[in-house]
Amino acid sequence: PKCACPFGHMAEVTLIIDNEVFEHERFIYSPGPPEKTIEIKTEDIHQLVSTGPNKVVYYQD
Repeated sequence: PKCACPFGHMAEVTLIIDNEVFEHERFIYSPGPPEKTIEIKTEDIHQLVSTGPNKVVYYQD
């Protein structure tokens, strides 16, 4: 809850990923319509965000 879409931003937008995400087996994201929902292994998040132009910061509390 309360998160922004992690994909498709302009290059000027920095992605901040909370490391607690990696405590879960899967990452599930829906841009709205249920038929557009994607599910990936959380370990694949690094690879996915590295394909975009955005700087990525991993947040650790």
